[in-house]
Amino acid sequence: MSKSNAKSELKFARIAPPVLILAHLLKRSGDTVYEAELGLSSIGWRIIARLGDQGPMTHTELVELAQFDKGQLSRSVAQLVELGLISRKPRDWRTIELRLASKGRKVFAALDKISLARHEALRKGIDDLELRQFMTTLEKIMGNARQMLVR
Repeated sequence: MSKSNAKSELKFARIAPPVLILAHLLKRSGDTVYEAELGLSSIGWRIIARLGDQGPMTHTELVELAQFDKGQLSRSVAQLVELGLISRKPRDWRTIELRLASKGRKVFAALDKISLARHEALRKGIDDLELRQFMTTLEKIMGNARQMLVR
C-alpha cells in the first residue's frame, strides 16, 4: 500500500466504532469475571473500584466521576451497604460520604488483583512504548470528546 493510500484510509477511519467495541468488550468481560469471582453486579464492582481507587466520596461525586445513572447507583449503594461492603458517613449536615467498609476493602483487594491480571492479558504483545503512545493518543481523543460536550 502506498503512503498516499494509507493517509487516505486514515483520513476516513472512524475512531468511535473500535473504541466503543473495546469499551463494550472490557465491560462485559469485567462484569462476567467480577460476578463469578466476587459476586458483584456490574455497577457494584465499579462502585467498589472507584471508592477503592479514589477514596471516600459523595453520591453526587460518584455519579459525576463514573457517569452512573442516579437511580441505579442509589439501588446498588443500598445493596452494597446491606452487604457490609460500603458505609455511609455524614460529611457535614447535608452531605453523606460513601466509603469502603472493612469487608469492602478486602473485596477491593481481590478485585484489584483480578484487574491487574486483566491488564497483563490486555498488554500481551504490546511493549512499553506502544502502550505509552496509545495512552497519550487516547487521552487526546478523550479530551476532544469532552470538548464536543461543551459545544
